[in-house]
Amino acid sequence: MKHVILLITLLFILIPGGHAQKSNKPSRSFTYSLCEAEFGFCKQKCTVKLIKGDKIAIGSYIKVYGQGKLVTEGYILKHMSGNIYILKDKKDVSNPEICGGCCGSAYDINISKKQIWGC
Repeated sequence: MKHVILLITLLFILIPGGHAQKSNKPSRSFTYSLCEAEFGFCKQKCTVKLIKGDKIAIGSYIKVYGQGKLVTEGYILKHMSGNIYILKDKKDVSNPEICGGCCGSAYDINISKKQIWGC
């Protein structure tokens, strides 16, 4: 009887949809300021959805929405320049052509101030 109970327990863990399997967490949303580097100020709020990761931090994957539209998405990564960007490709951390603000297409993120900077 103990073997049957053990077998049933293992099946629940190993079979997709089993109750003992880890469930997917729904994405969590945070409010940030969406800022324009060209003008040097933040003029609207945006929603940052945490897609992958436990919190908004380096290594997390996020999607940023402004006025209901997707603004950008990617991994929060520290670039070789020292800036923290939202990048779609992790390899871009060592690409010297990547820059934020109005010089490139990358968005800067300031996690502590809850700001995302673009052009």
